[in-house]
Amino acid sequence: MFHIRIIAFYYKNSIIVFKNDRRCAISKIIDGKSLSKDIEQELALEVEEIKKHGITPSLSIVQVGENKASETYARSIRKRAEKLGVYAEHFRMGEEATEADILSAIEKLNNRKDINGIIVELPLPKDIDSKKILTAIDPNKDID
Repeated sequence: MFHIRIIAFYYKNSIIVFKNDRRCAISKIIDGKSLSKDIEQELALEVEEIKKHGITPSLSIVQVGENKASETYARSIRKRAEKLGVYAEHFRMGEEATEADILSAIEKLNNRKDINGIIVELPLPKDIDSKKILTAIDPNKDID
C-alpha cells in the first residue's frame, strides 16, 4: 500500500505544503480587499484615459423576470460601474418575455454604438434557452 503524507503550515504570510517530506508548493496569501482596491484604481485610470478621447465606456445589464439575487447583483454592477465612471443601464424585461423578445432586445443592444458591453443576468425563466440567449451577444460586447 502506498501512502501520501501531506503537511501544510502557515509561515510569514505564506502557506507551505510538504508532500512525502518534500516541499511541493508555496502559496502566498493575498489580501483580496487590497487587491480589489488596486484593480479598481487601475480601471478608474483607464476609464479616465478613454474618456479623454471622447468615449464614455458603457454597459447594459439585461434582466428577465424578478429574481432578488439577480436584482442585487445588477445593482452591485451598476454601483461599481458608476464608481469607475462607466455608464450602466439596467434593461428589465418581464417574466412574460419570450425568447424572441429577449433575442430582439440583445440584437438592438448589439447594434447600439453607445453600448460597449452587455451582460445577461442569470437565471433566465425556465422556458428560455440560456445558451441561445448568451451566444446572441456580440463577442466584442460580451463582458460576462
